[in-house]
Amino acid sequence: MYDLLYNVKQLLNEWPEWFKSKRILLAVSGGIDSMVLLTIMLQINEQLPKEERKEIIVAHFNHRLREESDQDAQLVKEYAQKYKLTYFISHWDKPVSVNVEANARDARYQFFGDVMVKTNSDTLMTAHHLNDLGETVLMRLIRGTSLRGVRGIRSNYQRILTTSTKYSKSVRVLRPLSSTKKEKIIEYAKEHHIPYNEDQTNTDMTYMRNRMRYKMLPFFEEENPRFLSNLLLLSEQLEASYDAHFTQYLQKEPELLMQLSQGRWLLYVPKFLELSEDLMQVYLAIFLEERLIHQIQTYNKAAVKQLEQLIRQTDAPNMLINIANNWVALREYDYIWIQPQDYGVEVAKQSEIKIEQFNHWYELSEKELAGVFDIDAIATDLKKNLYVEIPLSLAEGRPSITLRHRKNGDTLTLRRPDGTSYHKKVSRIMIDQKIPKSKREDYWVIENSEGTILGMLPPISKDKTYINLEEKQTHVFIYQKSENIS
Repeated sequence: MYDLLYNVKQLLNEWPEWFKSKRILLAVSGGIDSMVLLTIMLQINEQLPKEERKEIIVAHFNHRLREESDQDAQLVKEYAQKYKLTYFISHWDKPVSVNVEANARDARYQFFGDVMVKTNSDTLMTAHHLNDLGETVLMRLIRGTSLRGVRGIRSNYQRILTTSTKYSKSVRVLRPLSSTKKEKIIEYAKEHHIPYNEDQTNTDMTYMRNRMRYKMLPFFEEENPRFLSNLLLLSEQLEASYDAHFTQYLQKEPELLMQLSQGRWLLYVPKFLELSEDLMQVYLAIFLEERLIHQIQTYNKAAVKQLEQLIRQTDAPNMLINIANNWVALREYDYIWIQPQDYGVEVAKQSEIKIEQFNHWYELSEKELAGVFDIDAIATDLKKNLYVEIPLSLAEGRPSITLRHRKNGDTLTLRRPDGTSYHKKVSRIMIDQKIPKSKREDYWVIENSEGTILGMLPPISKDKTYINLEEKQTHVFIYQKSENIS
């Protein structure tokens, strides 16, 4: 005969975390599963030596999605008072009508985080059982899931809870009923006359979980009565496999990618290319599920394959793909930027600056200055700190130098080390120098009144611009950048 108390005790004894726990927050909804778990845990705790007993704290979250939900809260309150337990009861201030299950879960776990911080609890215990595992895995497979998601419901793991004040607390989550079928819980409740409330929505077929519970699971169990037990074994094997890969991934992560400001990520293409095809897919899946998911919440199920293709792309080193709602992956040579679609969108920068005065600084940006100066007006100490210096031969009047952003067809005349000159398109120079597309519009073209391009700001070619002065030098174009500007 199945002894639920014995089996729960055996499972707890397999977990070192159980022995280390001191203060346990037990989530109690008032339904049959959590009421049975609370009753069993009180019995197990009572059987422990006094010095090893745990402090059990009850937490109930009223979702206010049913008219009788207040009765659940009252039942939990009375049961906690009967056994002189500390208890916390709260409710959902803003229930939603869309994506109810996920939003309710988030609100509930936020409440658990608040209570665990307030009570300094180290362990969260929930009443998920074997049928919950089956329902969850089937739902995820139907909706589409990942290697991480197909593991199902873990029975013993570390989790980060975020409180209502955005504080993050690391807690141990234990689920002692994870290998117990629902029918055994029902039998135990009847045998021990445990009070509980029945959630009427549990039979509402508009909810996908209920369709899994009453239609899909019975079908599979009729085919094989050990279906749930086999699924549990598979889930444990997948969890072990995932954890092994995750451990290896963490060792390689600093070489592969880094997190930037505003939730952005930067992936380093050469290091990903060193991985085998299979390992690259696994690591990209782990990155999406363990890292990026906190920013994007959900993503395109084909994102792993898309990122892999973006990494392996060699004939188009600059590409952009959508991987989630308003999130993109932007490939720029050896790097892939993963960021919000509208990241960096600013008011258009000034596209043209006309230099019409001698001996005057013009501001290109906060850290960039340019101007045309009389050759005799440049102090010796300033010449030592020039970033760009271009000799000019100009008549008196106005300099007539224009700074603008590049256009199609812009060409530079460059000088080789041997003194010979050649022409090269600005666009080709930028490609050769591997300047990312997103940065190319930050560069300035220096153009004289005849339309000749005298140079680029900042300089982009290893060969200097060829300047053919027909007359004696009279002026100098000066450009200063960054630390050179006081």
